[in-house]
Amino acid sequence: MNEDNLKNIINFKDYPINEANWLKKIQNQFDETGIVSLENFVLPESMDNIKKESLSKLNHAYFNPQEHNVYLKSEDIMYPSEHPRNKKVKSSKGCITDDLINSLSPLKIIYNSCKFIDFISFVTKQESIHPYKDKLSSINIHYARRGEELGWHFDNSSFAITLMINEVSRGGEFEYTEPLRGSLINQAKEFENVSNVLYGKTEIKKISMKSGGLLLFNGKNSMHRVTKVDCDEIRILAVLAYNDKPGVSLSKSAQMTFYGRTDG
Repeated sequence: MNEDNLKNIINFKDYPINEANWLKKIQNQFDETGIVSLENFVLPESMDNIKKESLSKLNHAYFNPQEHNVYLKSEDIMYPSEHPRNKKVKSSKGCITDDLINSLSPLKIIYNSCKFIDFISFVTKQESIHPYKDKLSSINIHYARRGEELGWHFDNSSFAITLMINEVSRGGEFEYTEPLRGSLINQAKEFENVSNVLYGKTEIKKISMKSGGLLLFNGKNSMHRVTKVDCDEIRILAVLAYNDKPGVSLSKSAQMTFYGRTDG
């Protein structure tokens, strides 16, 4: 991948992603808060190209409204259906997959860039990160139209990377909590914490991302969601997904759930 292309895509003036002092500051912020928000990370011309491509692919998006628990796992029969472990929330966004994104897209250039990969690896303290082996999962573009949302959940991975492509004027806000689980929190307390979020008894934090904004978030221990879109605009977001080991593919069953098809 030609790294020279990056200078026309990433806002290096504000975000010197290969400069040691700046990297250490961002790493410390991620360690302390679990979240880093970089406004205008991608330059406007590249964002225009990403937005145009995303809108042109909307008709290929797979929409699969579903109910799930916050752990994104099958129901645990040890607990009743309304228990925090099993209680259902709703998600209804749509998605297109990596294989539908143009190979010359700025998204692909960023994703495959050694500089960007080194930046993410350093901030998240990963020895190395790798793309998915399957053809669908590395870069996804998510769409949320009026009334669509992403329900409360924990991530299975220790970090997530998103790029806002098109924000909306009402709704579609990213909401998250302080860490609610972890090695220092016993299971009973964890379930109490989850219940408090589901029933509106916990302070919620919000971020309203603008087009071009990059968000790096540790969602493994912090619950998060995207609220319902409350206008006729379309919220569009890119998810850049890596693994800490090479050769990992999303399971065929997960591919069917998220994409409505498999990679072969």
